[in-house]
Amino acid sequence: MYKQWIKDELNEYLCDRHEIWHMPGHKRKPCYGDFQDAVLRWDVTEVPGTDDLYLPEGFIRRSLDMLKEIYHTCGSYYVVNGATGGIFTAIHACTKPGDTILIARNCHKSVYNAASVMQLQTVYAEPVWNEKTAGTYEFTELIDGYIDADDVERICREHPEVTAVVVTSPTYEGVISDISGIVRVAHAHGARVIVDEAHGAHLPFLKPEYSAIHMGADVVVQSLHKTLPALTQTAMLHVCTEELVEAVEQSLEVFLTSSPSYIFMINMEAAICYMAEHTFAEYQEALQEFRNNCSDSRNLSHIRILREESVRAAGAYGCDATRLVFYTQEPGPKLLAMLADEGNIVCEMAGRKHVVLISTVRDSKCDFDLLYKTLQQSDILLNGAGNRTEAYRDDRYRDISGLVGTRAKAPIYVYPPGSYIVNSGELITEGIAEELRSYQAAGIHIRGI
Repeated sequence: MYKQWIKDELNEYLCDRHEIWHMPGHKRKPCYGDFQDAVLRWDVTEVPGTDDLYLPEGFIRRSLDMLKEIYHTCGSYYVVNGATGGIFTAIHACTKPGDTILIARNCHKSVYNAASVMQLQTVYAEPVWNEKTAGTYEFTELIDGYIDADDVERICREHPEVTAVVVTSPTYEGVISDISGIVRVAHAHGARVIVDEAHGAHLPFLKPEYSAIHMGADVVVQSLHKTLPALTQTAMLHVCTEELVEAVEQSLEVFLTSSPSYIFMINMEAAICYMAEHTFAEYQEALQEFRNNCSDSRNLSHIRILREESVRAAGAYGCDATRLVFYTQEPGPKLLAMLADEGNIVCEMAGRKHVVLISTVRDSKCDFDLLYKTLQQSDILLNGAGNRTEAYRDDRYRDISGLVGTRAKAPIYVYPPGSYIVNSGELITEGIAEELRSYQAAGIHIRGI
């Protein structure tokens, strides 16, 4: 059992009666008459008897040392303003203004924003599928592929000035890139590797060989609330290269709030201890049974589940089994609406012809059974519809044709996942316009136009 240093030590501190003549303004006194009053009790600040996240000497220091032990890193840190804060920190620590950074085209908008704020030059690596096999898998036209180490090698040769490489793994749909291969290539060219593992905070515990921490990345950023039992806005930053520890710690102070939430820190510590102390055998068994049932075409004839073996066959290093991606011949928003109507299932997102659902260790066999039953009911309805593709477009949507040949005045993207289709200043080609039209036809709102 791991000791929850922050919670236990704060509990001791709170046992003493303090006359509070400092922030926060609620003074830890009942105010609202509901659950918020219980939360207020834990909302402390940096005063004698507590600790300082940015200069930890007491229980926060001991908690951070525990994180290093759990994750086997040179340094692991609580990030209290989301993975975005971690991304800005990581890029700032690995670059200086004017540097060139290699960005995977499917990176989250926070990566693009960090590059802009820090005045970095950018070059891009496109997500790919293996050309020899991708044509046999219909999902390759729907979701982004993996980042190929050979592409990174080529780009680094063409741009020897590249100082950092940023890759998203896993992607929103769970696609895992060969981070080990990318690290070997980048390091050979003198570049650091930063991995946005926002959607993979569970991997070190459930599938460590898929985590960028274990594949040698220099800095890894995780969004805890996405896949762990943690509060929204909680995140982690891991440093796996000793020489970067000092730079990262300095950068954390620049990009994280100067008033870090102890409530967030307590929750993050608890979530990590919870994951480290359990094996989740029942969950993994229920998940595998569910995936096996969904993979059988006798059970679902019009809805397909994204299978790890198919993703690997199409060239990717792997696929996160906890990420449930279903695709059809119908628009994604239609399937999303069906699942909501038939079983009150609320999905994470809808793409053009697919939906994404997030499974975590807090899902039970009963949860999987209900989802499976709902999928079967929706599959029957799709069969009755005769697989007719319905257009969701209406007059609210702008005619894309007029944008062809112009340069984007602002980033154009779909959220979620929040990766740019076109960045500011890039040329809008007919191919890009056609991609935007396909989103419109599926009824998916495009930001930036």
